[in-house]
Amino acid sequence: MLFKYVRGKNNQRVGVVVALSRHQLGWSKCNFKMGDKFDQKRCMDIAIERAKREKYSLTNLNSDFTFGNISDDHNNHYVIIPFSVREDYENMVHRAKNYFKN
Repeated sequence: MLFKYVRGKNNQRVGVVVALSRHQLGWSKCNFKMGDKFDQKRCMDIAIERAKREKYSLTNLNSDFTFGNISDDHNNHYVIIPFSVREDYENMVHRAKNYFKN
C-alpha cells in the first residue's frame, strides 16, 4: 500500500491519499468547517474503504477531476475530488502506475 498525507496551508496534515493497486485509489480529507479534527487512523480507514469500494484510473479521470461510471454495476454516478486533494491524488495515480506492475 502506498500513501501520502495531504498538507494544508500551515503544512499540517489535513487528509491522505492511498493506493492499494494501480486502479484502487482512495482519499480522505478533514472538513474543519464542520468541526473535524485530523485523526490519522480514521482518515486512513476512510481512504482505504474508498479505494476498496471504487475503481479509479486515469482513463476515467476528467479534466475537472470527476469520475464517471466507476461503480461495479456501471451506473453513471460521479465522485468529485476536493480541490485541495487533486494534485496529491494525481501524483498518486502516476506513482501507483509505476509501483504496481500488475
